Amino acid sequence: MNTLDLKCADIDLLKKALAALGYAIYEANDRYLHFSGGTINLNAGKIIVQAGSEFIADGIKQQYSREVLKSAGQRFGWNMRTGAKVNTMKMVRRV
Repeated sequence: MNTLDLKCADIDLLKKALAALGYAIYEANDRYLHFSGGTINLNAGKIIVQAGSEFIADGIKQQYSREVLKSAGQRFGWNMRTGAKVNTMKMVRRV
């Protein structure tokens, strides 16, 4: 088992990130979020995955960041579009 840090302020955005990555959420409560790739300890800010599966945590962190940017942009009238390169995005003002 490996434990990796995850600084997460919004649980709903974290759930959206997991869904966007194709993970099923089995159980969620105030302390833990169990999904098909591992467990997230919400109080400690830790992702717990099997040894050798650190890529799962990296993907969750990246997708969570995308969800945060998308949410913040929508509040201020912007849409997020995928850029030409990997992990790049463009914010476009809604007209």
